[in-house]
Amino acid sequence: QACGTEEWAPERSETCFPRIVVFLTWQEPVSLVLLAANTLLLVVVAGTAGLFAWHLDTPV
Repeated sequence: QACGTEEWAPERSETCFPRIVVFLTWQEPVSLVLLAANTLLLVVVAGTAGLFAWHLDTPV
């Protein structure tokens, strides 16, 4: 038998279990590390785009 949309079953199992959804909060260290990495990469991308825009009129 197939499990419902809110259930799951291990491989070769006939028992369905309810899905448990876990959300990250902003106070968790993983969330803060991901936010810091995302911000750093955004600054790097913006800096690279700015550098290309600054030297747009130079030949290749």
